[in-house]
Amino acid sequence: MSGTTAAIRKLREVSGARMVDCKQAIMATQDLGEAFEWLRRKGLSRAAKMAQRVASEGLIAFRINEDRTFGCMVEVNSETDFVARNHLFQEFAASIADSAIKTRITGTPDIASGAILVHDTTTLDELLIETRDGERSASEVATALSATVGERIALRRLAIVQGSVVAGYAHNAPVPAMGLSAALVAISSPTVSDDLVAAAKRIAMHVVAAQPRFLQPDLVPQDLLNRERAIIHDQFVDSGKPEHILNKIISSKLNNFVSEHSLSSQVSLVDEEDSKIPISTALQKAHGKDTQLSGFAFFKVGEDSSAADGEKDEV
Repeated sequence: MSGTTAAIRKLREVSGARMVDCKQAIMATQDLGEAFEWLRRKGLSRAAKMAQRVASEGLIAFRINEDRTFGCMVEVNSETDFVARNHLFQEFAASIADSAIKTRITGTPDIASGAILVHDTTTLDELLIETRDGERSASEVATALSATVGERIALRRLAIVQGSVVAGYAHNAPVPAMGLSAALVAISSPTVSDDLVAAAKRIAMHVVAAQPRFLQPDLVPQDLLNRERAIIHDQFVDSGKPEHILNKIISSKLNNFVSEHSLSSQVSLVDEEDSKIPISTALQKAHGKDTQLSGFAFFKVGEDSSAADGEKDEV
């Protein structure tokens, strides 16, 4: 590979290594990828060293397409909240969400939420981002940003929802559609109106506040129900109550558990007028019996990050 100034400058940008080391790497290898690996083997790449550090701060960013039928949400991590407030980091998070919208990643919807969830770092790293130098992979841009801000920058996960209407909400948002937690909600309906879009936005706000785990009660896994039933049983087994009374208590509390964790059966924390009926019932009451929730996604920065970092180097 020719030892041009442009190639050396680009390698310095993505590696964070000294200019003299980048020049040596360019002269000793055939292309930029090999040059970066050469720096790593020599222990000279600052970005490569940072790749082993835990990044559990950051931001959630989401984007929705123009016809509001497709939405994506990404979590981008940094090591500190100081870097997450940096405009370069925020621009990077926004560019990842923009790329995901254009790419329209496909996959099998998660049974519990109806959203497509992507935790595969290879898929995320290969997203293409528009830069001043043309299209570059997300991982390459993240590495360059790491070298600039002095912290590890990583893509952790992506969620996609689709429906007749999609809306989102970000909490603690430094800029629109980006925050420390966020949600996307999809609704299927034969008719679409501004009122339905507004309803979807309010439900997304509710999701951030209530943090449901399942779209509807029948999607709660049986093994989770069995564990919860055993916990409730142990709480009342020594109460001295007759068996048939004990069974009623267990059944009631189990039903409450399911309702509290299922979006469709929760009561809205946002709409005061519908604060006594399930969200799905309120939705059909206002927009017709064929209108229903079709999916949702909720991300909170750093959620379970230590566990994920232990399993694989994602965060």
